[in-house]
Amino acid sequence: MRIFKNKTLFQNTIKYIVILIAFGYVVTFLLQSLSRISYPYSLEGMEGAHLIEVHRILNNQQLYTSPSLEYVPLIYPPLYFYLSAIFAKMVGFGFLPLRLLSLLATIGCVALILVLVFKETQNGFSAVISSGVFLATYNLTDSWFDLARIDMVFVFFLMLGLFFIRHCKSIKGAILSGLFLSLCILTKQTAIAFILPILIYLFELPQNHHFSMYSSFTFWFKDILKPLGVAIIIGLYYFFGQPKGKISKNETFFLIIFLSFLLGSWIARSNVGGAGNTLIPAYLIISVLFGLGINRAMISIENNYTNQSTMQPYILIIILFQFVTLIYNPFSLVPTEYHKKATDQLMKEIEKTSGEVFMPSHNYLSLMAGKKPFINTFAFYELTGKYGGDVLPLGDQILMELDKALIQKEYDLIITDLSDQEFFTKNLKENYKESNYYELEKKNTLYSVYREYSNSALSFFEIKD
Repeated sequence: MRIFKNKTLFQNTIKYIVILIAFGYVVTFLLQSLSRISYPYSLEGMEGAHLIEVHRILNNQQLYTSPSLEYVPLIYPPLYFYLSAIFAKMVGFGFLPLRLLSLLATIGCVALILVLVFKETQNGFSAVISSGVFLATYNLTDSWFDLARIDMVFVFFLMLGLFFIRHCKSIKGAILSGLFLSLCILTKQTAIAFILPILIYLFELPQNHHFSMYSSFTFWFKDILKPLGVAIIIGLYYFFGQPKGKISKNETFFLIIFLSFLLGSWIARSNVGGAGNTLIPAYLIISVLFGLGINRAMISIENNYTNQSTMQPYILIIILFQFVTLIYNPFSLVPTEYHKKATDQLMKEIEKTSGEVFMPSHNYLSLMAGKKPFINTFAFYELTGKYGGDVLPLGDQILMELDKALIQKEYDLIITDLSDQEFFTKNLKENYKESNYYELEKKNTLYSVYREYSNSALSFFEIKD
């Protein structure tokens, strides 16, 4: 099917501008990723914790042990870490293999969007637009598409499983869809929230994080409607704009996916601590429906309007408007040489310290410096009620271990950030003195390129004489 039967110069101009912008988002994303992927330090708060998990696998240590002051396991299933360990054996240890895995998963998601929308519409234009809109949400997700985090691998396996459910009705398709959905759950346990509605569909239709009311409310207006309101309206037209006025089985499939992805993202975002990664499934399905809705609108114009040239440009202008509203500054997400030099200098201070260094917010730096990494702040939050739950006995036990370590002055240097200073009791200042690392203090903005560290402020403590 051709995009439009009657074409004017004005219409063609808008069309090619839209295509150019869509490809612009693709190229921008790839250039950003290539600029960041080999950056030797953390790009986000929990990347370092993921790196330590992979390090444990490579050194034949258990991932899931009883939490202690030395190590608190992350709450995620193991698949991503083992896949990353395989990549690390091929390209070397560091953030590169973990980010490379996420980048490949993102490219896989984009390819699945292209194929899925094209198979549904036989319209290459709609497929390209869907993929472009999805990559345009890179900034909205806190640049999660290429981070050393589990989320893109989880979303890729989820989409792959759904693709086989939709387009491979054989026994082989059922086995493959079951396999990929299982891999999805082995990557991130919250996948079950997205998969359950699909399991109901296949029968022919016959917990220590507390709820955040603020995030629950802002999800709909700030995260969804404000950036992607146009895409949602066009996407809904796919369900309600067909001539028969009745939703078909194919449309029911996408309606269930849309509602389950939206609900799953909403639940995850509403949890205390829910970050930009929780929005990825919602943005992905909205992007798919945007392409499907565009195709349906085109068909509707061709079938119902004699003077198509009057109506056709409006669709293109709407698409153009949606793309323009998603424009962002790509350089704000790429670490500079300034950031690297600042962290290099911090690494030198850690390396030249004769004894152990305790730096819970960025404990991977201790690992890189050849020292024991100890606990990670964000993993420890699970035990201390930071996400709204109760303080667990294990959390109290580790805090007691920390108090004992402070009294016995087991660390030669302690480096705190704003996010972890609440761990320390009076025993810190009774046994350690705050030191002035002037050159480092001038560079406290070394993490500010990443939103959650915009207020980062490192403090340094040495043993009192």
